[in-house]
Amino acid sequence: MSAPNNDQLNQSLNHAWSWFELHCGQRMQWINFFLASSAFLVAGYATAASTSRYNVAGPIAGAGLAVSVIFNLLDLRTRELIRAAEHVIDEIESHLEAGVGASIRLVLLTSKGSRKAPSYRNLVNALTLLGVVGFGSGLVHALAS
Repeated sequence: MSAPNNDQLNQSLNHAWSWFELHCGQRMQWINFFLASSAFLVAGYATAASTSRYNVAGPIAGAGLAVSVIFNLLDLRTRELIRAAEHVIDEIESHLEAGVGASIRLVLLTSKGSRKAPSYRNLVNALTLLGVVGFGSGLVHALAS
């Protein structure tokens, strides 16, 4: 197979970039949804628990627990979709780098991560853990009361 020409590289890059943007945008929307729904669920739980309505607080905590787990699973899938685009973009960048003679391998440079900044995956895991522990504790408290 011959080396791709510039039009093929541009079309491929545009396709991969559109895929990447779509799924990165989805990831941020999931995070926003998780934060907003968690805020409403915490407010509902706090209101029910403060009035000793544990028959209402328990299901709210259970819903929060379920939302936390589902959010994490959705993020795992979205991360797979983002990585697929990153792989293609990295391949295209390697072809482009050969043509321009400069290091433009942005995916390669950023895939190693930073020791100073946590990854999105680590932050999502922390949010999920906070939700699971918080809502799980609320569920146990409601069931015990």
